Amino acid sequence: MYLFLAYIIGSIPFSFIFPYILTGRDVRKYGSKNVGTSNAVYITNLKVGLLCLVGDFSKGFFVYYLFSHILKTENIYVYLASLLVVIGHNWSIFLKFKGGKGIATLLGVLMAYNPIVGLMFAGISAIITYITKYIALGNVVSLFIIMFFSYFKIFNMDPLLLSLMFVIILPKHIENLIRIINKTEIKVTERLDKAE
Repeated sequence: MYLFLAYIIGSIPFSFIFPYILTGRDVRKYGSKNVGTSNAVYITNLKVGLLCLVGDFSKGFFVYYLFSHILKTENIYVYLASLLVVIGHNWSIFLKFKGGKGIATLLGVLMAYNPIVGLMFAGISAIITYITKYIALGNVVSLFIIMFFSYFKIFNMDPLLLSLMFVIILPKHIENLIRIINKTEIKVTERLDKAE
């Protein structure tokens, strides 16, 4: 029952709700048509995008904290809940099993588990995005790097959880990666220039 709750919380589409309420725009019909923070910024404005970021981040942070500190469940259930909240975001029951790409929610999970790991993920992603101008590449490569080094016990993060997160996150970025290879992906600087 509690694990289903994790999925339901993850399914709350803040990146659809805030843009629609505040601007009347359905993010599924504009830009990349992705229900996530970046698309919300591109088709509305930075303030609305930040609200979406906070909402999606909070889902991951809250679910991890709920299972680990309030319910105090065993690690296996904490990890399952963490996976389910990201799955809920990516395949929301409220959006006919469509959704975002899970990055903000994943960041919430990482920050709740280990803030150092969360900051590493965000920092590496930001650096790669800055260099390449591709958000999707920054997110995927950053998660892969953290997952890879987790197997060497360099920092306190379970490699199995990170590997499963990578498996969940990667499919949502395949199209972006293919467009990057084909040099048809729009760079973040171009998108921001078009944002209102």
